[in-house]
Amino acid sequence: MKKSIIAFLLSLVVSSTAMGSDLLYVANNNNETLSVLDAATFVPIAGSPFMVNFPFMAGGINQVVVNSSGTRIYITNNFNVNNISVLDGTTFMPIAGSPFPSGGVGPIDIALNPAETQLYVVNSGSNDVSVLDATSPTLPFLGLAPVGMSPEAIVLNPLGTFAYVVDQNSLSVSVFNQTFPFTAHPMSPIAVPTPRGIAIDPTGTILYVIDGNGFIYSFNASTLAPILGPLPTGFPSSGAAAVNPDPLKPFLYVLIGGGVDSVGVFNTTTLLPVGASPYLTGGMQPVSLVLDPTGTLLYIANQASNSISVLDAVTLSPVGGSPHTNGLGPGILGLALGASPISAPQTLQGTQKKNDFGLAFELFNLLKWDASSTPVAGYFVYRDGIQIATLDNSTFQYEDHDRQPGIATTYSITAFDANGLESNQISAVVR
Repeated sequence: MKKSIIAFLLSLVVSSTAMGSDLLYVANNNNETLSVLDAATFVPIAGSPFMVNFPFMAGGINQVVVNSSGTRIYITNNFNVNNISVLDGTTFMPIAGSPFPSGGVGPIDIALNPAETQLYVVNSGSNDVSVLDATSPTLPFLGLAPVGMSPEAIVLNPLGTFAYVVDQNSLSVSVFNQTFPFTAHPMSPIAVPTPRGIAIDPTGTILYVIDGNGFIYSFNASTLAPILGPLPTGFPSSGAAAVNPDPLKPFLYVLIGGGVDSVGVFNTTTLLPVGASPYLTGGMQPVSLVLDPTGTLLYIANQASNSISVLDAVTLSPVGGSPHTNGLGPGILGLALGASPISAPQTLQGTQKKNDFGLAFELFNLLKWDASSTPVAGYFVYRDGIQIATLDNSTFQYEDHDRQPGIATTYSITAFDANGLESNQISAVVR
């Protein structure tokens, strides 16, 4: 290729963190399996769904939570077994000793504190919340927090201050400290008719409670003083609720069951419906929901249709052929979103170089990176979002030939393992 010497451009680019490769975890109650899907493509990873318990315990798995690194998966086993299964986030096999005692009877909901040092387990049969040490692989028991009758859902303040628990049969919300000895808030419990759903805003300042009669309440998350409510949702709630993590998207999402099979969307300040709320999920009997960290996508588990609905979190329109059924087991209940446990490559740099052939020359972009910190099978190379190469795990550079000068090209590198799990991306722009 002939090029003018004047047109030649050489540039060195500093790397930057890029898009994530998140995973969606779905607890299948009826056959005690965990489905793991790529959260962007909705395709099950190799081997999914995975058995949670060996041997099969008929424990009725319920909810699932994953640590931020994706290395540990915690699942509640209800009915008569009263324990917690812990899976390795890379192999999806139970860790040694799993399952572990829950510390109570009828574990149903589960949550990790912001520091990921403590695991909170809601025990619906013993009317308490167990706090377990998440820093140890054996989950030692740290203490109990007494709550009301038939607790069924928990949410933790992201500031690390209080835990909030729905007490279905006590018609209240119990509030206690996240630190030992897990004492009750002075204003606890909050009286709410038929409480079902609970959520907290990402700043930890406003607590939202949804009752089964179709009303929303908001409270100061620190003082528990009422702010607004009851305001009507328009339909009886099936329980689950969540707040968009993006402050520019002030939306509270509430699942609506009872044959309506919808999600209500409400303004987080006024509690008034947004747009054409409620919006159909596309599935039957929605039971769980979760938002991606950017607040772009809303994932909803539909128990009766064994499907996952994926909706645009602003327009509430279906995404990617939603609802999705591929790789899901029967009776889905719990839903969680987490990062891939595969370590991304490090320190990606890109440089434009020249092959000089005398009267003609060619420009190519040279990429170099450092190995992932975890064992991987190889690396994928992407140019402007399109995969262009697959490399083995001993190759740490790539040449992209016949490039144009002065045109910005974005390259991304990901690592992958033998199971097909892909890491987050690291990116660089070369021009």
